[in-house]
Amino acid sequence: MAAEQGHSDAQHNLARMYEDGLGVKQDRELAAFWREKALKEDKLRTSPD
Repeated sequence: MAAEQGHSDAQHNLARMYEDGLGVKQDRELAAFWREKALKEDKLRTSPD
């Protein structure tokens, strides 16, 4: 799954799905988990080398 491979867009999408219960059972804890992973990936992509 793309989210598990570190793709932040997929992680953001998955967080939104769990937050809103879109196609999955609503789960705020999983939403927070994926949102946090996405934010970390975003920081890695935007930090200077």
